[in-house]
Amino acid sequence: MSRAFVLLALAAGSGCGESRQLTSPVTPSSNAPSVLQSLYGYVSDTAFRAVAGARVDVVDGPQAGMSFVSDAVGQFSYVGAFTTPVTLRATKDGYIALTKTTQTSAPGGRPWVYFQLEVVAPPVNIAGNYTLTFIADSSCTSIPSELRTRNYPSTIAPVSNLLARPDTSLTLTAGGAFLETYDSFPIGVAGDYVVLSVYNGEDFGLVERIGPGTYLGFYGESRTSIGTSPLSTISLAFDGAFDYCVLEPGAGWFGACTSNRAVAHQQCQSKNHRLILTRR
Repeated sequence: MSRAFVLLALAAGSGCGESRQLTSPVTPSSNAPSVLQSLYGYVSDTAFRAVAGARVDVVDGPQAGMSFVSDAVGQFSYVGAFTTPVTLRATKDGYIALTKTTQTSAPGGRPWVYFQLEVVAPPVNIAGNYTLTFIADSSCTSIPSELRTRNYPSTIAPVSNLLARPDTSLTLTAGGAFLETYDSFPIGVAGDYVVLSVYNGEDFGLVERIGPGTYLGFYGESRTSIGTSPLSTISLAFDGAFDYCVLEPGAGWFGACTSNRAVAHQQCQSKNHRLILTRR
């Protein structure tokens, strides 16, 4: 799946079918000029899945009352004259409605909006302490045998300051000799559907320092419906890569593994790795 978006904070509220209002740093002005703009938007759920068929209504500005429908990959767009920023509201049966205001990545840039809708069903609670285990596909013989199974003490906790219902967005933080900022990854939950996204943006989610100049990186994702009953063990297919690297002395950190400073660099990509969470 595309990782070209980041998880944005949703606004507070409770109860099924209730609208959540995001507080925007930009306040629409009734005196803002109406100009020709190209608006782009995306609708997903809290488990990072595209939401097709969501209705997006324009709430204010010259185009108030106009509506769009997200396509099969959750996208919608419009070219026309409207006051920016503009307020939009996304709705779909089975989801909690959300109102947000367009943003731009730079002054004068193309307006965009990202909706992350919560499903009405309450999210399964997977917060807690775990042992995180990665097991490489048996075909990954290029990875040293002692690194094909790795175990890490880990904690899954809700993201702080998130204004959506608790347990829809969490972070797994792994203990061990991980590089700074490469010791955690996001988890999205929608009802009983869970996605463990072992990424850091578009980069590796976890990078362990095995020894001087020696690293093992992981990126990929696991996703499944786990039901509503508490589970002591969650065992999932991990679609991604194990990346083993040894650098020559003084070559720098893990980022140099793709350069000619690597003494050894082996990557094994597979849909058949395993990711296991065992409660502690």
